[in-house]
Amino acid sequence: MNSGNTTRHRTKFTVRIECDDGKRRKKEVNIPTFEYLEIGDRVRYLPKFPQPFEKYDKRKDGEVLCMFCSRRNPLTETACAFCHKPLIK
Repeated sequence: MNSGNTTRHRTKFTVRIECDDGKRRKKEVNIPTFEYLEIGDRVRYLPKFPQPFEKYDKRKDGEVLCMFCSRRNPLTETACAFCHKPLIK
């Protein structure tokens, strides 16, 4: 019989960043961010946004990750197709 206690597991994704000053930092991220970033990508850290990492070069992906809802959008768009907020390019 189930006593009502359920165990939930959550996978944590961590991105390790090496800053321009040589310091290394770790940041827990959501799965869309983890899947969007690749080793060697140069990123800008914008901590006030829910999705705080912006790639400098988005051309090879052909898409941009919304800084608000973390959904992928075509690079040609200026606003997110899902939350309608501006895309940072």
